[in-house]
Amino acid sequence: MSGLMPAEPTVAPVLPHYGERSLPDLASSLLASLGVPAEPNPLSLPPSGRACLLVVDGLGWELLRDHPAAAPFLSELAVHGGPLTAGFPATTVTSLSSLGTGRAPGQHGMLGYQVAIPGQPKLLNGLRWDSSVDPLAWQPGETVYQRAAAAGVSAFRVAAPSLELIPNPDILATIATAGPARPRLVVGFAAETDDLMANAQGKLKRKNADWIVANDVSSETGIMGGLENEIHLITGAGVEDWPRMEKQEVARRLAARIAEALR
Repeated sequence: MSGLMPAEPTVAPVLPHYGERSLPDLASSLLASLGVPAEPNPLSLPPSGRACLLVVDGLGWELLRDHPAAAPFLSELAVHGGPLTAGFPATTVTSLSSLGTGRAPGQHGMLGYQVAIPGQPKLLNGLRWDSSVDPLAWQPGETVYQRAAAAGVSAFRVAAPSLELIPNPDILATIATAGPARPRLVVGFAAETDDLMANAQGKLKRKNADWIVANDVSSETGIMGGLENEIHLITGAGVEDWPRMEKQEVARRLAARIAEALR
C-alpha cells in the first residue's frame, strides 16, 4: 500500500565478521604486530615496534566515504584501506569494550548503554558506570593493556578530560625562511574547499614558498579519497593548470618538474 513503510529493509544488514575483519580483530592484530605471543592476527598487520590507535567515536567508514572533505587526511589514508565491521549492538560501549579486550560482545558482556544488573532492580549505564558495580566482576577477562604489559610491551591510554590545544610549528614557513639553510626550491601544498586560487596564492606569499601545489578537495570534486587529482601549480611567474589525472601520474609529473627546476 502506498504511504506505508516497506515490509522489509531494502538493504541487508551487515553482519559482524568476527575472526576476520571486526573491531576485536583489530585489537588482537595490533598486539600480534607488537610481538605479544599467542595473539591472533587476522588483519595480517606487519611487525611493528610501536603503534598508536586513534579512535574517533561515531566516524565510521560510510560517513568517511560520503564526506571526505570533512576529514581529508583520514579519507586519503582510507583509499588503500578497508572497512572493519562493528559488533552487535554497534554502540560506543560495546565497540570500545571490543577494542579494549579484543573480544566479541558475547564474550566481554558489555552489550549496550544500559543493561540490567543481575540481582538488582536497576540498570547499569556502561558509559558512566556505577561505583557499586565491580568492573572486574562484570568483565573479568584480561584487557589488551594487561596482555601487552604481561608480554613486556608498554601500553598507554590517552583520554584527558580536557586538552590544551598548542599550535604546531609552521614547518613550511620555517623551511622557507631566508638564510643560508633555505633550500633552493621550497614547494608547499594547499588543499582548499573554497576560494582555491586566492587562498593558494596568499599561502605562497605568506609562507615565502617558491611553489604551491593547489587542488580543490570539496566533496563534489571526488578528489579527496579518489584516485585522481587536478592541481594548479602556482609559482612567482604565474599559474600552470594541469589536467585531471591519476595521483601517481601527478607525483611523477611534479617530481620531473622539480628536477627540471633544480638543474
